[in-house]
Amino acid sequence: MKRIKFSVQIGVLIGLLITASSCEQDFLNRKSLNAYSEEDVWSNLNLVQTFVNSKYRSLPHFYSSSRVVPSASGLSASSDEGYCQWNYESVWFFNLGQITPDNLSMDAWQGYYGFIRDCNTFFEHIDAVEGDEALKERLIGEMRFIRAWCYFDLISRYGGVPLITKVYSLSDDDYLVSRNSYDECMDFIIKELDEAAETLPVSYSGADIGRITKGAVLSLKSRALLYAASPLNNPANDRSKWLDAVDAAKAVVD
Repeated sequence: MKRIKFSVQIGVLIGLLITASSCEQDFLNRKSLNAYSEEDVWSNLNLVQTFVNSKYRSLPHFYSSSRVVPSASGLSASSDEGYCQWNYESVWFFNLGQITPDNLSMDAWQGYYGFIRDCNTFFEHIDAVEGDEALKERLIGEMRFIRAWCYFDLISRYGGVPLITKVYSLSDDDYLVSRNSYDECMDFIIKELDEAAETLPVSYSGADIGRITKGAVLSLKSRALLYAASPLNNPANDRSKWLDAVDAAKAVVD
C-alpha cells in the first residue's frame, strides 16, 4: 500500500510539473487592475497630471484627518483664536505648555519632505514624458510652486533646513545632509517661484478653476520676502530686504 501511495504522489507531482511547464510563461505577470505602475505613470501625461493633482494636498487646508501637514484650524486652536474640543493634531500641547523638541504638535517635517520627494521624482521624469508641451510647462510650474511652498513653511517653522533636490535610492552611499542656512533656503524658494511665475496663467476657466495661478505664485513670493525682511530673519534690518518685499507685493497688485 505504501508503494502504491508513493507512486500516486509522484505521478501527481509529475503531472503538475508538466501542466505548469505547458502554461504561458507570463501567466503570473499580470498588470494590477486597481493601481498604476511607475512605468505607466511616467509614460502617460494624463496620469502625470493626476500625480500632480494629488500633491495639492500639501497646500494649506482647514482640516482633514487624511492630511499629513498642519491645518489652519489646528493653528487657530493652538493660539487664542479658537478651541479644539477633541484635541485634533495634539494642539492641547500648546494650551498646556507641553511643547518640547521631542513632543510636538502639528509637526510638518515628515509630511513636507514626503511631498518634496514626490516633486523631485516629478522633475526627474517629466522631460521624458511625451505629450502636450504647454500642459507639461504648466505642470512644471505647479510643482515648482508646491515644492517652494513646502520649503517656505518648513523654514518658517524650523529655520534653515536641508535643501533636497534629488530622489535618494538604495544605491546612494550617504543619506546625511547638512542643514542649509535660512538665506540659502529662501534664495532657492524665490528662484522656484520666479520660474513658476513664467509658466503659469493669470487665471483658469472650467474644470481648471482652483489650480495654481501666477497670482498665487507672486503672492507666496511676496509673503516669503516679507518674512525674510522681518526682525526675526533680518536682525541687522537690511533695508534692501524690505524693498524686495515691497516690490514683490506691488507685482501682485499689478
